[in-house]
Amino acid sequence: MAKKSNTKAKQDTKPEQDAKAEQDAKAEIEPDKKQKIPVLKVRTKTKRTFRRAGQVFNHEVQVIRVDALSEEQVEAIQTEPMLMVDAGFIEA
Repeated sequence: MAKKSNTKAKQDTKPEQDAKAEQDAKAEIEPDKKQKIPVLKVRTKTKRTFRRAGQVFNHEVQVIRVDALSEEQVEAIQTEPMLMVDAGFIEA
């Protein structure tokens, strides 16, 4: 019975090995291709702290991933006249 158990363990690792090999192959084909993540770069127009959409902003630029916000939060931040907002991307 020990051999059957051992064989089963080898079969379980095969899909993991295949997935790893596939990822390695993709990395070799596209080594310079990086994922771009949409972000908002936000700061206040004044030096005072300001809150909007559950976030706290100040005069220093904050980079917030768009996928971490709801559509309503993104809209509230982008349309707020007290904030300076630039949409952009970061590479991951």
